[in-house]
Amino acid sequence: MFRYPPEITSMLAPLVVVQGLGEDKLLFKQTSTPEFPKDKQIRLHDANSPDNPLSRLLSDPDTIERRLPTVQVASGLELAHVLKDHSLESEYWYKNDDKKHLSFKFKFAGSTFLLPNHAERTDDDHSAASDESASTSPISPFNPDSPCYRSILPLEWIQKYRELLPSVFIAVHELDAESDENDKTLALELNDTREKLAKHGIKFVCLLLCSSPSTPELEERVATLRKTTSLPSKTGILVLPAGSQKELESFAGVLMALIRPWCIEYYAAQEKKVKKQQLMDTSYNEKFWLARQALKSAVLGELKGVTEQSTKLMEYSYEKLIDVIRSISLETQPERWQECRLLLDFAGIHITRGYLVLENANMAYKKFDIHLQNILSVLPPRSLKSYPVISWIALQLTWLAQLVEKCPESIVPIERPFQQHSSSKWFGNAADGLPMPHGGYIYLQACSLVHRREIQAASGVDVYDTYMALSPDEEKQFDYHGTRVRLLSRALELFTKAKKTKFNRSESYVYFQLGEEYFGMDNYSMAANNFLVALSVFKNEKWNKIVAAILFRLFQCCVKLENYRDAQVHRLQLCTLEDRFVAQFRDELAQEVPIDEPLVLKEPLFESQVVFKHRSVSLHEKVHFQLYLRPLVNSLMSELIVERVDIAFAGEEFEIAVENDAGPNTPFNIVADGRANLDFSDKQAKVLQFELHPDKIGKFTVDGVRLVLRSGPLSFENQLVSVCESRDRLKWYRASSSRFNKPFEYEIVNGAQNGFEVIPKPPEVDFRVSHASIAYKGEKVPITVHVGNQDENTFGLRLHATGKLATTSLKVTWADEAAHSTNYRVPEPLRPQDSTDVELFAYLPLAETNGDTVKIDLQIDYLIDNNENTVVRKTKPLQIPVVDLFKTSFKIYPSLASHIPSLFDVSAADIVAVPSHDRCWRSKLSIENVSAEDVAISNVSVEINKTTPETVMETTLTDIPVSQLSAKSTGDGWFEFRCRCADGVFKRSMALELYLSFEYVLLGRPQSLTNEYKVLLWKGTLPHMDPRTLVSVDDAEDALHVTYVIENPTSRIFQFSTTLSTSENFKIRNYRNQHNFSVLPFMKQVVRLEYEQLAGEEWTKLPEFRIYDLNYKIYLNAQPTSERLQARTDGLYVRK
Repeated sequence: MFRYPPEITSMLAPLVVVQGLGEDKLLFKQTSTPEFPKDKQIRLHDANSPDNPLSRLLSDPDTIERRLPTVQVASGLELAHVLKDHSLESEYWYKNDDKKHLSFKFKFAGSTFLLPNHAERTDDDHSAASDESASTSPISPFNPDSPCYRSILPLEWIQKYRELLPSVFIAVHELDAESDENDKTLALELNDTREKLAKHGIKFVCLLLCSSPSTPELEERVATLRKTTSLPSKTGILVLPAGSQKELESFAGVLMALIRPWCIEYYAAQEKKVKKQQLMDTSYNEKFWLARQALKSAVLGELKGVTEQSTKLMEYSYEKLIDVIRSISLETQPERWQECRLLLDFAGIHITRGYLVLENANMAYKKFDIHLQNILSVLPPRSLKSYPVISWIALQLTWLAQLVEKCPESIVPIERPFQQHSSSKWFGNAADGLPMPHGGYIYLQACSLVHRREIQAASGVDVYDTYMALSPDEEKQFDYHGTRVRLLSRALELFTKAKKTKFNRSESYVYFQLGEEYFGMDNYSMAANNFLVALSVFKNEKWNKIVAAILFRLFQCCVKLENYRDAQVHRLQLCTLEDRFVAQFRDELAQEVPIDEPLVLKEPLFESQVVFKHRSVSLHEKVHFQLYLRPLVNSLMSELIVERVDIAFAGEEFEIAVENDAGPNTPFNIVADGRANLDFSDKQAKVLQFELHPDKIGKFTVDGVRLVLRSGPLSFENQLVSVCESRDRLKWYRASSSRFNKPFEYEIVNGAQNGFEVIPKPPEVDFRVSHASIAYKGEKVPITVHVGNQDENTFGLRLHATGKLATTSLKVTWADEAAHSTNYRVPEPLRPQDSTDVELFAYLPLAETNGDTVKIDLQIDYLIDNNENTVVRKTKPLQIPVVDLFKTSFKIYPSLASHIPSLFDVSAADIVAVPSHDRCWRSKLSIENVSAEDVAISNVSVEINKTTPETVMETTLTDIPVSQLSAKSTGDGWFEFRCRCADGVFKRSMALELYLSFEYVLLGRPQSLTNEYKVLLWKGTLPHMDPRTLVSVDDAEDALHVTYVIENPTSRIFQFSTTLSTSENFKIRNYRNQHNFSVLPFMKQVVRLEYEQLAGEEWTKLPEFRIYDLNYKIYLNAQPTSERLQARTDGLYVRK
């Protein structure tokens, strides 16, 4: 944007004058570096320059004179820099996007500041009342003596608001040590300044800086100043005591927030004046007047801040300017034409930037496109291809790219890839809602137009419009290369900013173009560097036409730099491309290039393959492999002879070298003596076949193939890269036997590329694995591995085994080893006819799932000649179904042996508040052998795991007389235990787990292995504090005695009632209903009944005996204490 004056391109911000901190040129370093080479520019003279008509406004000014010295306190300079960070001088985008609403143009004035005389200044804002009384303003279009006479709106009008007319005036003073005289002088100066500014409608604020913290004396002095000056207490005088940088920045923020509404108020008042103006001079063009007034309103509106309304005002002014330019002619009114073109560019820049500020990038691009279309539509068609027009379009694209470059990423994403879309009208097609492109592509478009500008300038086409264009003589001296280098560099910077999206192709294109520009500038070193960067991507993308152009340029650069070695390398690289890409460079590449040092070409000149006929061979067998070579060179290399071929293997196990021989030139060669005809000048493929004699086992890999070549006088080396094919496409060549001049024939082989393996010969062995057909859960499964040596040689034996059951890894042991070990080495090697048996044990868990299979992976390593490095490995997978061996059942009954201690029968040492009772439980368990094998059982035990804390559980009886179970048989046993709470603790219930464990041996097995078995019998909760009724039965000679025991382990007194129902199966002998009998706390009550059985089956229902308490609403169900009784839903049954 340097070609335009700041009045055209810069952000419009309120002018705020700051007096007392020093002048701009003394406070800040003035630096300006041109962004682009010198081109046609438009510049305004300084407002104080005699050459600027605005200087006449300062001939009789209102002077703001400062009599007190400039502020010397340190905070003054710091405040100046903070305000400068928010000041927009010539910037075309905000310095801080987050605080753009606090953007101003701070002008730091010295001891004197000149304000234009109010009377002269206001003349500019009114049209001439009549021809006799024209305005006297030096920039008025109605003043015949003005250089702006009959103009539309001179840029000096914008300059006036940017340089001369502030909206706010800030006076900065320092409060030093207490001094009444200084305070009086300061008060007089503030009053004088305030009065002068008030005549101009300019707001005034005073800043008082102190070198010490705030004190009551300081506050009193400030209060006195406020009274003396009549300045508002909160907005007229602001005080900044000594403080931190953060406090200073906060103070500056408060100041800017204070003056912002004043600025808006000032420019709003100027807008009202503009709207009241009327055209009184009938000779002045009405379209000029409408455009002038619209531009004034738009500029004043934007000075208040970029908003949707200010942007719409700028669009309206643009429309009026278009009406003007369509009504005038370049031939008759060249000055107005040029002025209108400049104002249209001004409006176009501000409209585009306005929509970017409003975060509507696509609309901004649309408005930019419309601006180009409008200008091109008013130009004669014959001028559209002239260099001034093309130069102007390039200029527009440049300032658009600069705007996009400054925009936040949230408005124009830096990650946006290239998007193909319909071109705009100024490229020949209709515009259709174009999205804003990436800034890098806009720079590239501008660069392309600069190239077209150079072509059109050299063509001598007649120039119609010289707006923003150099004269033909000056155009001849223009630095096109420097301009394009700058545009390309800016594009590259934007592309490289992206972090997620990669612009590899675009960046390579830019490097290529930079190389072309530096080549045109005879800077061959920089050109070569850029070409080398661009080359890699184009080569990977196989854009060989561009690759050829880059390699040719590199060749030229190296020759110019006398780097003949690299020049020869680049010429050799060109020889690998197709003739159609390099034909145009043939003549220049034919020049002699001296080369004295050895030359190495990294890119392969041959398509090559190294194929081994067999992937693996046994020791002492011959290995055959072939090297296929097909030259990839074009007609630039008429002679190509391979002087030597070196095939290197990793580890230097084999060394193969073939030298060129003048013998018959055949395509298929079996190399036996290290010589063959290696003349490839006819560009035909050759196959070299070799034979190796390995004397040890291992894997052998081809490390590389190196060629020493000669082409004419040039000798060089080339390292080949073997092309890998899929294994089902490996070709094994042989000499051709056909009559059709085929160089050779081939067959597809199951071989290998670039390597082979030598393996020892597997020994002859008798290998067997024996194990049971099924395995049981929890069993230690024995597996016997038998190996017999039936070979002529001795070998060592190493075994490895792993096991899994579902997803669980198993413990594995070998032979008599107890520790987990997956590996086992047979101590002695097996000589011919020797054999050995090794036992493997897999420990199965007691899995709960059914239908699993144990999987054993067995690995056998045969150590040939008992050598650890000569191994033949075999594998053997095993699968054994896993089933249950035992099935357990469990029943639990309350026992009559439960004990409730009497409250009255305790010793003095055992006295507690509440006695602790216990409850005894009797359980029956069964162990069923569900297998078809006999089992011996020993060490049967039941383990109690309590899960309720502060409880005690004791085993009182274990009677499980099971020692042997035959197939499909069951063994029973009894188990009793007692539960109680710890002293002073009461638990209503007790949770526990019962586990059954024992050892067993499978009878009839060759190995008498002892296995362990453990199973969860029962898991549940037993009641402990609730009252209950237990029932038991005994047989007498002629009756059935039924005993009901009512237990009350609580502190309550229960009043129970009972009822007994009659039954047709039994005759009741001794029953009568009892009402309201009591069961005291911690007591038992026994009720005995005698029944005579009259009839019944195996299980007979007893008469229903009910026990209940109506007060507590408790009904006690009878709980059987033996397996002879059975509680069902309809009552209690007894077995005969």
